[in-house]
Amino acid sequence: MKALDRNLLLTVILAALLCAPPLGGDAAWAARQAPAEERRTIVVVGDKTYAPIEFLGPDGRPRGVAVDMWRLWSQKTGVAIDYRLVDWAQAIEMVRQRRADVISGLFPREGAGLWFCRPFMKVDAHLFFSRKIKGLVDSRDLAGFRVGVVRGDYLEGLLRVEAPGAKLVLAETFEDMIKMAIAGRVEVFACDEMVAAFLLAKHDAEDMFRRTAKPVHTDDLRPGVAEGHDEMMRLVNAGFDAIDEAERQAVLDRWAGRSLWGGGQWLWLCGAFSLALLAAVVFLAWNRQLKIRVDKATRQIMDKRQELEAVFNALPDLLFRFDATGRYIDYQGGRETRPFLPPERFMGRAIAEVLPPEAARAMTTAMQLARERRQVVGLEYELTIDGERRYYEARLAPLSFDEIVCVVRDVSQRKLAEQEQKMAATVFENSIEGIVVADADGKVRLVNSAFTAITGYGSDDVIGKEMDVLRAEAMDLALYEEIWGQLAEHGQWSGEYWNRRKNGEAYPEWLTVTVIRDSHGRVINYLAIFYDITEIKRSQEQIRYQAYHDALTGLPNRNLFKDRLGQALHHAERRGSKVAVLFVDLDNFKLINDSLGHDVGDHVLRDIAGRLRRCVRDEDTVARIGGDEFLMVLEEIDGELGADRVARRVLDNFARPFGVGGHEFHLGASIGVTVFPDDGQDVETLIKNADMAMYRAKERGKNNYQMFTPAMQAKTNLRMEMERALRQALERDEFVVHYQAKVETVSGRVVGMEALARWQSPGKGLVMPGQFIPVAEESGLITAIGKVILRQACRQASRWQTMTGRDLRLAVNVSAKQLYQPEFVETVETILRETGLAPGLLELEVTESVVMHQDTAANRTLLELAALGVSLAIDDFGTGYSSLYYLKHFPIDTLKIDRGFVRDIGRDANDAAIVGAIVSLGHSLGLSVVAEGVETAEQLAYLRALGCDLCQGYYFSEPAPAEQFAELLPWP
Repeated sequence: MKALDRNLLLTVILAALLCAPPLGGDAAWAARQAPAEERRTIVVVGDKTYAPIEFLGPDGRPRGVAVDMWRLWSQKTGVAIDYRLVDWAQAIEMVRQRRADVISGLFPREGAGLWFCRPFMKVDAHLFFSRKIKGLVDSRDLAGFRVGVVRGDYLEGLLRVEAPGAKLVLAETFEDMIKMAIAGRVEVFACDEMVAAFLLAKHDAEDMFRRTAKPVHTDDLRPGVAEGHDEMMRLVNAGFDAIDEAERQAVLDRWAGRSLWGGGQWLWLCGAFSLALLAAVVFLAWNRQLKIRVDKATRQIMDKRQELEAVFNALPDLLFRFDATGRYIDYQGGRETRPFLPPERFMGRAIAEVLPPEAARAMTTAMQLARERRQVVGLEYELTIDGERRYYEARLAPLSFDEIVCVVRDVSQRKLAEQEQKMAATVFENSIEGIVVADADGKVRLVNSAFTAITGYGSDDVIGKEMDVLRAEAMDLALYEEIWGQLAEHGQWSGEYWNRRKNGEAYPEWLTVTVIRDSHGRVINYLAIFYDITEIKRSQEQIRYQAYHDALTGLPNRNLFKDRLGQALHHAERRGSKVAVLFVDLDNFKLINDSLGHDVGDHVLRDIAGRLRRCVRDEDTVARIGGDEFLMVLEEIDGELGADRVARRVLDNFARPFGVGGHEFHLGASIGVTVFPDDGQDVETLIKNADMAMYRAKERGKNNYQMFTPAMQAKTNLRMEMERALRQALERDEFVVHYQAKVETVSGRVVGMEALARWQSPGKGLVMPGQFIPVAEESGLITAIGKVILRQACRQASRWQTMTGRDLRLAVNVSAKQLYQPEFVETVETILRETGLAPGLLELEVTESVVMHQDTAANRTLLELAALGVSLAIDDFGTGYSSLYYLKHFPIDTLKIDRGFVRDIGRDANDAAIVGAIVSLGHSLGLSVVAEGVETAEQLAYLRALGCDLCQGYYFSEPAPAEQFAELLPWP
């Protein structure tokens, strides 16, 4: 080869390399590189009755949107497909058992035991109704209508929840449902939009029906593969990623509202032939144009040869060429660029003879990848030249005859600059917390971008000025003295600090100030690190209010009522006064809801809340604790006579009729009354006894009140008998552990379990914890029972870890009394050592009250458990007074959302807001969030959308003995 030609070739290659990415690929390459299992024809299965998504045409062949999408996929990947349409249940089972490779498309709620690939289309479901019907907007308007729905379809479950007043008529197939609607057997039917359009067109009934403007449900249609079939999942995703939006939309447009039956089939065939003919003409024209463009490009390359050579000589790169054995056979460098060795020391030699072992291995591996993939491959390596470490970046590309061309650039200066920049930016510029560095005089010398983002002040505004937190006139004198006292004694202060932004807005921040001293102990700098806690405090306040007030009436709920009653009892005990508790239950309120609707019922409840408030003084409390149940606290009353007067006043108020929307009716109330200290000494006892008295009032004919009497205390004897039986159960080793799965919300994988105590009584059978735990707590037996449960659970979890090879986290509830035991940490450590369970796989669940009380002994126990490696979770979070302080200062890892908030998450906006706020608060503090009590797919979907990390509940599994629970675990 002549020198000039050789230079031209190398120049062109270099230009191509500089423009090409180091690594790349598309769906076709993914198919070529896939294992042999994927390169064979893959079997795709689908539903034979889901027209027009997929169905069997008149000729018995698969047709539809999904079929066309998969044909496009096959063209993109070069992988042949065998498309089979069968019964839907059979299709899912074939993929689970790997008798088929892929299910063509399904919704995530349908695919237990499957992995879901990326979606290829969205499906909207609407309500379709006769044109004679007016004013039908959504599912809330379906009361009284006959509504057609396919048996077992997800829309059946949706409408049973959202439209309880509708009369559902079940059909076996979509076509049967359409026929029922055409025949007038139903006025409304629920169906996927594309399916309805296709079938209505088929039966020439498009003009008979209208649909709702907004869909009642929208979901993604995704291919599915068997769990663990990750190679197939990657292949499927690569193929669908290669289909661009225009191609995808063309398929959807082709099938939108279209029928392929009857005479339309011939028109379709004619259209297809015309399109094929047109494509052939376009291809010939394109081929001609391509030749013209290639000729022009070739001339341009030749014309630019001198220019490219000049460019090449100016580049700071070296170009090497290797033969098939990895030997240097040529090189080229710019005028100012020289190889790291004289040419005679590397030309004709193998890479291993020239480069150090590590660099030689990296270069050899990159060559092999470039040859195998026929792609540009990039790498970096280091060389030590004359005692100096140098960094190089190389890009290799395959040539013919297995030769390799390699472009090498010295990037040492860039690497050193990157390292220095990274060290400087790691703590400073990349921090999401504001950072201020001041000198020994308190003058600001440096601030980061987060400081500006939080405060609004730029560096020019504060550099050279004294830091506010070090100035006496900038704050309260007591806080100023506290900060300087801590800095002088400990060299650091942390706390909540109210600051002011540049725009004048005051905001709370969590601030840490640290003194930096030199080797002689002299102060050289002050470092302040802070972050804005406005949203955290707002979320906290929102959670607090929503957790302690009834959303409908604005009255305190049960939790706040208990707190206020506790305070009233405390004051009464000190003053020697009396407190009354009234339990008010509405008589026959359910009839109003059933006959007049929930809107009327809600209006009545708000009216009742106002009437009850007017019956008491401002210092008394009225709370709503259930649907039609209210509690009242009357402070400093004259014994039963004072409570008697209020009870009569309530009944007199209820004697006046209620009027709503033209309806007038009467309501009664049954009232139970207890008085402190005569009828109980604590909150729970007083409420319980008032509840007993209320039921006595109902037995007496309703709409009256009853005072609690000692004769109602028969249950006390049962409690004493329970304590005796629990002591005997400990001696006989009758306590067992059941397990409930903890599931990853996004993937559905079982990642752990909660251990739940059960009492296997010979006489009573399996006793639930709610029946014996309260007695165990009161009697102190909970410590011994908890120890037994913890040892059993840890031993079983260790066995499962060994047998499955998976790290499954075990959660165990711990009572406050256990934490107060001095030897509790030692007990946990001993059990972990004896059972062989790693501390990191144990999570202890405690209630908010344990950390809220800030008891020194309990707090020390929590810190020691965290140091041991055990995780800590706050159980039933949101049901007590939550505090930002303990969330930040105690080693909490997880928040568990109480099942009471999850139960109505899809129907109660108040509960949904609480759950969303808890998830946001937990994630903002870096905590994991677990929702318990998940019982429906709707609850799971809602929690997944909120970003909740883990879920547990009856939707996944009921608590079960170890041998049954083991069936849920991921065995190898």
